[in-house]
Amino acid sequence: MLREPKRFQDMCFRLARYEFPNAIPLAQSWDGGRDVVVLGEPSHGNGDVVFQCKFTKDLLASKSKIAASLDALAQNGGI
Repeated sequence: MLREPKRFQDMCFRLARYEFPNAIPLAQSWDGGRDVVVLGEPSHGNGDVVFQCKFTKDLLASKSKIAASLDALAQNGGI
């Protein structure tokens, strides 16, 4: 029953915290999503890990934006 953004974003945080106990949720970002950060994660070479969680009701309409975000991240060495 993840029919609203807050419940979905809370679930994403709980999943991130399961894998990364030091995960910290940040306030909603400018685009309505929620960021979860893990600072100085040893399993990632002491780098930071960032999750961006955003609820959408129309995944097909969002796919191009998701792909563009992943492309931008890859071009900047984030993946």
